[in-house]
Amino acid sequence: MGIFDFFTKEVNEKKDERKTPSIGKPINTRETNGGAMQVFHPRSFEDIQKIIETLKNNQPAIVYLNGLKKDDAQRSLDMLSGAIFALDGGVMPIEKDIYIFTLDGVTVRR
Repeated sequence: MGIFDFFTKEVNEKKDERKTPSIGKPINTRETNGGAMQVFHPRSFEDIQKIIETLKNNQPAIVYLNGLKKDDAQRSLDMLSGAIFALDGGVMPIEKDIYIFTLDGVTVRR
């Protein structure tokens, strides 16, 4: 066994630890409240608090920021991005000014 074989073995062992569960076991162990995707059309920066509360309750959200002024939309996106980061989730643009905020363990594919 050469020195590089040791590193390869270590990497392969780490990959084995991250195997996906077998069929029938949930990949995401976080429970959702109803599991429904929430859709929001905020009209002011104050509406962002309700979206953050929804994310904290383990519900993903689609947010249309096109009803806000440009500065408010950017500020809202910054706040929501910070909240979803703190919750170990993710954000992905769907279209211009439309974003999906997902929770930890949820993958969105294009």
